[in-house]
Amino acid sequence: MAKFCSSCGGSVESGQKYCMHCGAPVVEASFVNDAQNGAQSAVPQPQAQVITNGSPLSRAWNELKAEKGLIGKALILTIITCIPIANFLSTGYLLKYGVDAALGGKDGLPEKIASKANFMLGFFTAVISLVWGLVIGILSSIPVIGVLAGLAVLVLAPCLILCQMRLGLFGSLGSAFELTKVWDLFRPNIGTTLVIFWAPAAVVLVISFVAGIVGALFGGFGAILGSLGDVTALFAAGTVSIVALLIVLVIAFVSVFANLVVYRAFGYFVAETAPQWVRDGMVANPQVHI
Repeated sequence: MAKFCSSCGGSVESGQKYCMHCGAPVVEASFVNDAQNGAQSAVPQPQAQVITNGSPLSRAWNELKAEKGLIGKALILTIITCIPIANFLSTGYLLKYGVDAALGGKDGLPEKIASKANFMLGFFTAVISLVWGLVIGILSSIPVIGVLAGLAVLVLAPCLILCQMRLGLFGSLGSAFELTKVWDLFRPNIGTTLVIFWAPAAVVLVISFVAGIVGALFGGFGAILGSLGDVTALFAAGTVSIVALLIVLVIAFVSVFANLVVYRAFGYFVAETAPQWVRDGMVANPQVHI
């Protein structure tokens, strides 16, 4: 490869220490290139930024609205939720939907509802909720402390979902009770997690309240019809029963829909604020990303 003097531009043969044209010392080109490359590599390179489209809650809501076949799957989940033991399937499905978001999944709602994995996730989620319920129940039975425990539940409720997210990521019940790690994530993000948890719950409460008023009105109407005779009483009883069943199904449907949003939003929240959970979970539980 031809070389040239850095002073006069004249040609320099390989191995020469001085330029034959001007006498200037010859600087090896490779050394110059290495020095330049080293200087360039020392300059911090810009890192790729994770671009998020809004808050975790808004992302989950917008994604769910655009989901095809949402109503059908939500209805199936609603029916399963109302069946004892089988409701583990729906709970596990909800948790898997959230874990998929933490793993960066873009496929939307999982296809399978009835699967062994969903059932086991739902079962262990129920165990976690039971332990939380027992602790709260014991504390609530203590005078004065019971009031404080009730208030604490309102604030600490998101921690229950975070424990469940650890269960889904790591695939072990023990990881869900590593409360120091849950607390370290929750404490600096109290406001965000409270909004994610309670905003959908507030919508469910409002709809349940309205449904309760409608049910009371139909109940009063049925009582009036029942006083008119045997035939009208039978008709009234049937009508009130149907309305009551529909109200229960509506509330259950809205609750399922809200939980889909909550779990998906918590998945996005974990992905953004606790990426170490995701990395460690994939190492401890390789099946989680399949």
